[in-house]
This record gives sequence, structure tokens and C-alpha cells, in this order.
Amino acid sequence: MLSRANLYWSACLLPTVATFPSTSGQFLPLPLSQLRPMVESLRVNQEIHRHEVKESFDLGYARGTCNKQHLCPVASESVPRLALGLGPSSPFSSDELIFTTESPVFSDASCAAIRKEAASHMADGGCSRFTMTDTNRDANVHSLPLTRRLLNHALRSTLYPLAATCFPSAVAAAEDLYVYRAIVVQYDAAAGLTHQPVHRDGSLVTAIISLNARDEYCGGGTWIEPLGRSIMLPRGHLLLHPSALRHSGGRISNGERWVLVIFIGHTPMHFAEHSLRFKARAELAHAAGDTDAELRLLQDGLQVSPDFAELWVNAAGCLLNRGDLKAAIHYYLTASKLNPADPRPFVNFGAAVLENQGPPEVALQAFEHALSLNHHLVPAWKNRIRLLLMLGHRRAAADALAMAPSNVQVELDGMLH
Repeated sequence: MLSRANLYWSACLLPTVATFPSTSGQFLPLPLSQLRPMVESLRVNQEIHRHEVKESFDLGYARGTCNKQHLCPVASESVPRLALGLGPSSPFSSDELIFTTESPVFSDASCAAIRKEAASHMADGGCSRFTMTDTNRDANVHSLPLTRRLLNHALRSTLYPLAATCFPSAVAAAEDLYVYRAIVVQYDAAAGLTHQPVHRDGSLVTAIISLNARDEYCGGGTWIEPLGRSIMLPRGHLLLHPSALRHSGGRISNGERWVLVIFIGHTPMHFAEHSLRFKARAELAHAAGDTDAELRLLQDGLQVSPDFAELWVNAAGCLLNRGDLKAAIHYYLTASKLNPADPRPFVNFGAAVLENQGPPEVALQAFEHALSLNHHLVPAWKNRIRLLLMLGHRRAAADALAMAPSNVQVELDGMLH
């Protein structure tokens, strides 16, 4: 039971109802004084987009074509399109957002050749520096001549036309598509490279092609957050989904898993995509220590896509760094309502409670709820165990440590002895 002194904090504890709210269809109010900077910031996004389109072709990726002769039959699944977080200007008008081919787009021989070329490149130290490379290995396709040639053929014959067919409201014509990036990803259980965290991609459509057989690894697949489960592909088969759909590389417990991931962009850029640009630019401002620019860019993103939960989470962190606890809590609360399946608002809220001398019981409740959403979340385990020790609950701390991931056990084991 929390005391009266803790009522403020307990009232702030984030809700846990796992549903996506209905969007209001309204943009956040924009003061006239901010209109000119916002217009300029949109222009910068367009310049970045134009540079990416040019770079795609400079790297040797094929342009879109209208060839529909080799479209593969597909199966589809639906999730609420509100889960995309793209707000009222989302280019995706249907809940039918996940498509898998019923036949392979690459032969077994092509898959093997791609793996061989990528493995050789990785062994020589090549990597993309594009993904979370502490949990997987990867290689840029533009550095792999054979793989790029095979991909370009598949882009013209299958991928571009299929994306236009599956997402007609977002892709007016296959000719409007280009490759933003393409990478070969290897997960290797023996090396501890087992997964990718939940994330959104920065393109319009993401295409994933499995490069090895499902009996070569345990676990894996592409975990789709709104579905609450992984999609497992046979070798050579393709998964298509909007890049804004939150997903992860599912954890493998044995063997190796190889995939080819293609990030497909659209020209002209859709208005809703500005929110992804603002998020990326805000992350660069954060890395540079410029909290003024970071907060401005995040708020610009929210003007475009007020349902984009990660923008609210990142803005809350920025506000905390600026000392505005009350606003930060409001932003975490909003993020948790928009996406109750994301544990980060709860972890960050718990940390904010502790940093501001709030009641540890409330922080502990936040960390425990985060772990109920993601059992592998290392920061939540660390904070939970340390809090239990601080509160004098050594037995509970020991039990928690026994259930925690192995790297947490190694780091915190000495605290209990």
C-alpha cells in the first residue's frame, strides 16, 4: 500500500491496457511563431530524401519497373494500421499490412550463394554499421556484387511490383520505388548474436527474404509486435510489411539464421514519412548534445504524426535531461497509451522516479510491468534487482537474479554475496 506522500507518483504510474487508442485525426496545435521554422525543417527532410534517392542509384540498385509478369501468390494478415504510428496522414489505408509469398523469390542455390558471399565479406571485417550490430552481423548489399545482381533482378521482376500490388494506397506505381538500403544479416547463437530489439525501420516498406532452412536454427523469425508472435519463412520466401510496423529479429537459441533485408523507399516522399525523418535527425542532435534542436525536431515530428509513440518517449527523455519532470511524465504517459506493448516508457518512468527521489515502490512496479512485456529487458532487470536489495528484500532479489538473463547474472551476482 502506497502512502499519501506517494499519491502523486502512483497517479502517474502508467496504464497497462494493451489496446491501441483511436486517433483523433487532428494535428497538434502549431503556434504561428513556429510555422516558418517548421516549413524550413520539412524542406530539409525533402533534401535528405532526394539525396537518398540519388545515392540509391549511385550504389547500383535497380529502379522500379511496372513488370507484373512474375508476381508471386501471397498470404496476408491484418493488424490495426494505427499501430504504425503515422497518424491521420498515414499512406496505408488498410489493416491488411503483412504479406508473405507462398513460393520462393530466390532459389536454394541463390540463397546459398548470397550467404557465401556475405560470410566472406564479414570474415574480412566488412559490416554495414546500419543495424544493432552487437546482436548480429551484417553486410551492405552494395558491397556484395553477386548479391546486388541477384537482388536487382528480383526487384524488377517481383519485389517492386509486389509492393505496389500489396500497398496500393501507399505505392501509386512500382516505378516510384527505390532501395534505401539493403543488408544481409546473420544471427549466430554460438557467438551470442541472437536477435534484434523491437524497432521501426526508416523506409516505407520493409522486405525480408529468408536465406536458410528453418531446421538450421531454433527460434527466430520476424516478431511482429501487434501480432504478438513471429512469422517464420521457408528458405527463399519473402515477407513484406510497412517499415513503421514495430518488429524485431526473433531470438534464436541454436544454429545460424540468415536473412536479406531490403528497405524500400518511395518518391515522392509521403507527408507522414516526415515523422521518421524528424526522429532520425533528433537522434543525431541528441548524440551531439543539442537538446534544443532535439526537442524541436521531436515536436515537429509529433505535428506530423501525433500517434508516433517513440517520438513521445524520446521527447520525454529529452525533457528529463532538461529538468522538466512534469512534462516528461506526461509524455511517458501519452506514449504508454499509444503503445501499451512497448516496455520503454515504463523503464524510463521508473528511472525518472528514482532520479527525482520518488518512492522506490512505484519505480519497482514500473520495472516489473516492463518485464511482463519483455522478459529479456536488461535495464529493467538490473533496476528491479537493485531496488529489491535497497528495500531489504534479499530473498526476492536472489529469486529475481536467478530468472534474469545470463549477462545480468554475471554483472550483479557479487551484490548478493
